[in-house]
Amino acid sequence: MAYPDFEYHETQRTAKLPKWYEKKPAIDTTLLTKIYLGIVRDARDPQRMGRILVWIPELSGESDKEENWVICSYCSPFAGASFFNFEFHKDPEKSSEGLGAIADIKARASSRTPQPDTIKKDPGPTDFSGRQSYGMWFTPPDVGNEVLIAFVNGDPNFGIWFGCLYQQDLNHMIPGVGQDTIHKGPDSDVMSNETGPVIETDLSVSANTKNKDNPDRRMFKPLRDGLKLQQGLDNDGARGQSTSSARRESPSQVFGILTPNGSQFVMDDGEPPSSDPQSPPVQPREFIRLRTKGGAQLLIDQTDGFVYAISRDGRTWLELSDKGDGNFDIYTSGNISIHAEKGDINLKAGLKDINIQAERDINIVAGKNIRMLAGQNFDTLVQGNISTESQAKISSKAAGDYAINSDSKIGITAVGNLREQASNVFMNSGPGPQSDAPSTPPSYQVASPSSPPEASDSGRWEPGAAYPEGSNIISRVPQHEPWIDHNVSTQGVNRKIVESPRDSSILSGASIFGQLIPNDIVLPDTTRLIGQRFNSADLPEYIQVANVLAGDLSPVASLGISQSGLDLIKKFEGSENRVYLDAVGLPTIGIGHLITEADRASGRFANGFITDAEVDELLREDLANVETAVRGCVNQPLTNNQYDALVSMAFNIGNTGFCNSTLVKRINEGNYQEVPNEMQRWDKARVGGTLQPLQGLTNRRVAEARLFAKNPAA
Repeated sequence: MAYPDFEYHETQRTAKLPKWYEKKPAIDTTLLTKIYLGIVRDARDPQRMGRILVWIPELSGESDKEENWVICSYCSPFAGASFFNFEFHKDPEKSSEGLGAIADIKARASSRTPQPDTIKKDPGPTDFSGRQSYGMWFTPPDVGNEVLIAFVNGDPNFGIWFGCLYQQDLNHMIPGVGQDTIHKGPDSDVMSNETGPVIETDLSVSANTKNKDNPDRRMFKPLRDGLKLQQGLDNDGARGQSTSSARRESPSQVFGILTPNGSQFVMDDGEPPSSDPQSPPVQPREFIRLRTKGGAQLLIDQTDGFVYAISRDGRTWLELSDKGDGNFDIYTSGNISIHAEKGDINLKAGLKDINIQAERDINIVAGKNIRMLAGQNFDTLVQGNISTESQAKISSKAAGDYAINSDSKIGITAVGNLREQASNVFMNSGPGPQSDAPSTPPSYQVASPSSPPEASDSGRWEPGAAYPEGSNIISRVPQHEPWIDHNVSTQGVNRKIVESPRDSSILSGASIFGQLIPNDIVLPDTTRLIGQRFNSADLPEYIQVANVLAGDLSPVASLGISQSGLDLIKKFEGSENRVYLDAVGLPTIGIGHLITEADRASGRFANGFITDAEVDELLREDLANVETAVRGCVNQPLTNNQYDALVSMAFNIGNTGFCNSTLVKRINEGNYQEVPNEMQRWDKARVGGTLQPLQGLTNRRVAEARLFAKNPAA
């Protein structure tokens, strides 16, 4: 295809004053002083300057004739290059501005006043004659898109394009590839009612043309597969899927950029509350996100207060969060390497412990000395041998007794002399001081799988089985997403959660998918079932033992929420010590406590702030009617762990939903082993009118199920 004058048009435009800077264009030239609508006909520019060929319907005839196309330069909102004086570059001695201009540049560059004797020649290409460009650059639009055209000074030879128009109803993806129910079409791996990032609808389909507000949209495959099949974030409403779409609300609270290939920069001020009284309250998610089409991202979250980054395939992630006293979590499926080439590596635990655990070896090498200081005891327990060798002297001293005991032989061999000195030496005349058994590190049961999560039959990543109690000295172990401790706040969906069909992938007697050992069960007849395994039919197998722990089970009427139960609720609800507006704009404080007229009249929150102790007190008050409901609809004895788990769940799903649930029926039948599974049915809520699984609810249900199944003595 020929481009008349296209390749060399406006070459070196800034080398001299262009003719269009004159007040009037050439004689007999028709002035074009309006803003015109143009249709892009070609976006390829041999000069790589962003010029396009457009057809302007108002100015020309047939759109497919090249002679009717106009060359338009790209007018960026911000563009330029560093200063360069052409006269000085040719002959600095003859240039009236040369010395002054170059002196000014050099002064600004060095931040000091130039001296005349140092400015006598062209500073050379390594200083100021090498130019630097800067500005904003966006790829010219595709053929067929509409752009706005203007002509500088009305000159038909100096057209510029400076803006683009969206095609009608085709802006759902912008800027964050918003989620919606995926239209399956020929995509065989899309599940029924699956939600995920979607592309624009094809309005050539008659059904979509008739229903533009709810059209069929196909998945945006790179991001959907990245979130679901690689990263495990498809059900995480904070780190994974996003509602950030220009079509979410009007006026839009979403701002950002989406490239043609799918890279995104999003600034989301949060979805405002719906005016529809039937819609559930929505907690606005405010964040800034930079993400590639496959899912690698940097996320700065205002709502839950964390900074999160993850690699494209989910093999590495890190997060800085304000949860608890603050956490810095790092996970990688490979290596973590730290190297300080010229300085120290310093680690300090201010008030607690430094815990290190390796499944194989721990190797430490020092080029010089290794020094260890313990304020109290130094305990070492080895299952095999202890070997110590020094190429020089070995010194060992005790201010108290020095005890050496062996259940077998003790051998002492010296090439030179063997000397003993004591006030008295007793040989074979009774035992001496006995060695104390070393203490072992504390063990934890942590909310992490013992092996990384694996993709289920549906293709998505599922949490793995829990670490067995007592198998771990690390109190917090990040894992591949979806990590159970990545709590997404469930505030704003309380009492809007519905019971869904039972998840057949979670075995009877288990809390989560992939669990290898059934939960222990305390039965009303004061016996305990200890989980052993799942048999070939996926049924749980137990051994029954007498309940030797008196008082495990108590009448439900005698129980009350414990501090552990309060902590569980606070962990998922989130806590605010200051007055804030909830998802529907009502003044709230603490853990979802709506400030009432009685509160205002009493001046209880007049200063707008409460302490952590007052947060707990307020939560206990708000839980009073929830505890009354639990005591009223559960007629079997419970452990306090079980009671805490049920109160947390009832507070979240509502008293009516809880008392009418299948899990309460199972408890009242004495079928305790089914309760953790039944809890998992309550992990969906209506968001924007669509029933969706929420990762925050999934995490909460798993935590409640684990607490329900927890041994009271643990």
